[in-house]
Amino acid sequence: MTRGTYVQRHKQKKKEMDDTLHAVQAVKMVSMLALRNQGYGQIRLRRFSEEFNNIIYDVSHGRLSLSDIPDTIYDETGLSIKDMGLGE
Repeated sequence: MTRGTYVQRHKQKKKEMDDTLHAVQAVKMVSMLALRNQGYGQIRLRRFSEEFNNIIYDVSHGRLSLSDIPDTIYDETGLSIKDMGLGE
């Protein structure tokens, strides 16, 4: 692999990571606003933020897969992806 190819790939990977980070931050902010609209205050929003960060960390380190999350929510609450307006 030439240096130019390596630099190009590195730039592409960095852009993908930046895009992913931006998307995660946007989802977190929308979630926090929805919770705030439901009456969450500073303490509960801070706890939510910390738990959200922990879940993202676990996903990014392979401790949890995104496909596990809907199953866990369903098993623990009875809500399906469809019930949450996320699927067919």
